[in-house]
Amino acid sequence: MTASRRYRVGKDLMSLESLEEQGRLEGREVLRPGEVIVLADVPSPLGPTERRARVESWAVVELGKNGTVYRGVCRWLESGG
Repeated sequence: MTASRRYRVGKDLMSLESLEEQGRLEGREVLRPGEVIVLADVPSPLGPTERRARVESWAVVELGKNGTVYRGVCRWLESGG
């Protein structure tokens, strides 16, 4: 089994929306659709939590002198708190 890459929400990636089945994220990290990642500090009703997710989509939304910004959707692999 391959180790999943780990990201901290609020530092590496920003949470745009967190729903029961998926989350919308944005950041400068390059993610690959189909990749399983671990997200730390995901907002939840019980406070920040760690969740595993599969990247569903990830695309460039901004190009500029400060770097490339990506946005996409990750589907949770387990239910959240």
